[in-house]
Amino acid sequence: QNYIFSSAFSFILSLALTAFRVPKSVEELIFDAEQRELLRKAISALPEIQRRRFLLYHEYDFNYRQIGEMEHCRPQAIRHSVIRAREKIKTVIEQYRAGQ
Repeated sequence: QNYIFSSAFSFILSLALTAFRVPKSVEELIFDAEQRELLRKAISALPEIQRRRFLLYHEYDFNYRQIGEMEHCRPQAIRHSVIRAREKIKTVIEQYRAGQ
């Protein structure tokens, strides 16, 4: 019963927040689209193994152990690869912002 109440409350709260959300301006929508495109390009520029591991972890919600089992390697190697990918993506984004 507590679970049902909690779920119903969460649903009603999300509806209320959606109803009161201020629509984004055209400028904000363009900025968001540019940011998504920059992120897509940064991810695409990663080496294949890092890109695959980064996407499995961040996009598909696999954990390091699961990815390690798929790739027949240790979870620590996956973690290191995902961290390096994140650092590379961050560098690309910082360089882009510095150039603007």
